[in-house]
Amino acid sequence: MLNTSIKSTYNSALLLGLLLLSGCQTSSLKQLDYEKNYDYSTIDTWQWDAAKPINFKPDSADIINDIDRQRVADIVTEQFTLQGLKQLTQNAQVSIKAWIIYGDNTQVITQYLPDMRIGMQAYPNLNNSQIVEQKQEKITLQIDILDTKTQQLIWRASSQGISQSAMTNPDKRKQFFNKHITRILHAFPPKPADY
Repeated sequence: MLNTSIKSTYNSALLLGLLLLSGCQTSSLKQLDYEKNYDYSTIDTWQWDAAKPINFKPDSADIINDIDRQRVADIVTEQFTLQGLKQLTQNAQVSIKAWIIYGDNTQVITQYLPDMRIGMQAYPNLNNSQIVEQKQEKITLQIDILDTKTQQLIWRASSQGISQSAMTNPDKRKQFFNKHITRILHAFPPKPADY
């Protein structure tokens, strides 16, 4: 009976730890805000912002990547085309600015080490733990939509994810950007029930 209880506790602790770790690596829509009084149903054309269409933060040479800039441009264009919006070079109804924002994400994780005793199952020993500090690169993708006549922001959304070591692979990088931009633009335009 005691072994079953210990095994159940160990399995629960292990499952909780795995859920916490997997949660740290997932991404979600970080921010969504929009002008409620704007008539989004009239939008059928868009253009890139004339001054700075795709921006990097921080604005430094080791961050700026023209390949990623082109990936973002291609994915945004594809998503708007799927929504039936026509891209123009000027005089469109809305203009788009995109941001690729890099930052560090530090997590402190307490790991409970198993206690192995002769003839017994391994179980977490609360007295035997280690603290691990894990630094990961966080990437936030943000898209701003402005009314071209007024130059006022009418819609903004962002999605954030943790850069994995696989980001050294061009296909993985494209998948990362595609996943987040698709998630962001899935929320545009706001549904009439939302405003």
